[in-house]
Amino acid sequence: MKQNEYPPSWDEESVQKVIDYYENQTEDEAVAESEEAFRNEAMNDQSDSKNELSRILAKIQEIVKKSADGDYIYRGEPECYLKVSSNLYREYEEEIATDSFDITVVQQEILNEAKEYLEETVSDFEILTELQHHGGKTNLIDFTTDFLVALFFACDGFHGEPGRIILLENQSEVYEVIKPTKTINRVTSQKSIFVWSGIGFIDPTQYKVICIPKDLKTHMLDYLQKHHDISTQTIYNDLHGFIENRRIHSSDYTEFYKGMTCQNKGDVAEDQIEKCNWYEKSVEHYSKALELNPILVHAHNNRGLAYHKKAEIENAIKDFDRVIELAPNYTEGYRNRGGAFLEKNEFDKAIADFKMVLTLKNDYAEVYYNLGVTYEKKGDYDKAIENHNKAIELKPDFAEAYYARGIVYREIDDRDQEF
Repeated sequence: MKQNEYPPSWDEESVQKVIDYYENQTEDEAVAESEEAFRNEAMNDQSDSKNELSRILAKIQEIVKKSADGDYIYRGEPECYLKVSSNLYREYEEEIATDSFDITVVQQEILNEAKEYLEETVSDFEILTELQHHGGKTNLIDFTTDFLVALFFACDGFHGEPGRIILLENQSEVYEVIKPTKTINRVTSQKSIFVWSGIGFIDPTQYKVICIPKDLKTHMLDYLQKHHDISTQTIYNDLHGFIENRRIHSSDYTEFYKGMTCQNKGDVAEDQIEKCNWYEKSVEHYSKALELNPILVHAHNNRGLAYHKKAEIENAIKDFDRVIELAPNYTEGYRNRGGAFLEKNEFDKAIADFKMVLTLKNDYAEVYYNLGVTYEKKGDYDKAIENHNKAIELKPDFAEAYYARGIVYREIDDRDQEF
């Protein structure tokens, strides 16, 4: 067995940095890091926040230490399956138990049929890796060379169940480790590598297991996104990844789409009671989606909008806070929170959010309009006109901006007449 001091995806400096941070941080440093990592309602208490961060770092350190005695690859699973198996094996697991079914025959027939669609001769493994990345059923088992990526997969989904990390030796006589034959975005971001086992699963004696507690999953996903830029957007970063993500989270998105449907019906309803009923139903569906997937940004954003329309402004702001925490560059999170602050007459906070949008997208006519309205309510008429002018410059047919600017001119005229 090859003896390595560190896992292959980390070098000495990065591993030591994690260990030193966990073992040597001061009380003040721990609290500061906790506040940055978990700025949300559930983590308001500093001691709880510090405890969650410590648990995350302890779990990372556990993986590092268990990886130190060999050259490992990693697999993250969002629930503790009975076997580490291929998708082809899982497809036919019941039939495999019978005498009349041989999974190797199935795999060979899939290969033979796939070759009919190829214009050039390529190896069987090249075909299998291509099928695997397009969602086809093969006897390849997905692994990664980076345990942080494996942590993402262990935490992404099944939030009511514990996940796990599988540590597997990179070399063995009973299975084969195969590098992807093509370099595509998703292969690079996931640092993919495949394990080929003719029987479709890996003997449990061949690997180590590290459990990820269910209550740590959401916090771990936050940590990975903020400190390592590992998120849904970076992991599933091509069209096939998008499809795979939707497949994995199909139940979440079903509730999300129900929420959108109810919200749209509320928007067009003429009766105020009917509006409120539809918005209430939309909140219920968005909440169910977030129970299944607490980091679904658009569900937080849309639920915040529904709360706003129900006049539950504080709940709306909490959702927009979460949107901004999860997606700091998502302009609508700031714009919608600014609108909620404007509703509360907290003008300076609203202005700060609207200006943040413009640092991300400086040609956003509607946000200049929002700023104009806010400055008008604050009594700063010069800045109100300046922002309405900018909105009209960017969008010459912006009727609301013309109307709002007219109101400001009238208020200036009324003020001048008083003097």
